[in-house]
Amino acid sequence: MDKLLACAMAYEHLLDTRYRFVIGRKGKIFELEISFDSSQFHHLTGLHKLRDLRIFRGDRSKIYQQIRSGNIPFDFLKKSRYFSSIQGRLEAFPHIETFFDNDSTNFQNLISTTRKDKPFIHCSKKKKQTKIPVSAPFYIIG
Repeated sequence: MDKLLACAMAYEHLLDTRYRFVIGRKGKIFELEISFDSSQFHHLTGLHKLRDLRIFRGDRSKIYQQIRSGNIPFDFLKKSRYFSSIQGRLEAFPHIETFFDNDSTNFQNLISTTRKDKPFIHCSKKKKQTKIPVSAPFYIIG
């Protein structure tokens, strides 16, 4: 299977998913919610860095659909002189959902702290409900 298409297919699984991070430190709780949109694929995979390929300057959602339908192959990206700057990202990208879902992913290191006390981090995954507005919480933390 084409490597770029594999990236798009992996991303397709995330389009109806939200990740919610609850971070607690020093008695304060912060919430971060991550959701995915087809127009964000362009940035997450680094396609925006391929400045010399004019095809990636258009509508981001349409570009994603072209990749998803197999009209833009991985080999096309290699024509860019900037390809080496995103090659590693593209190799890892098909595993993005595993990264978020894996219990051994250490999100503690993603939060910088100035003291020895580490923040509490809780991550959960939920499929989007079509009847719930994006701004509404999708579950209750107990």
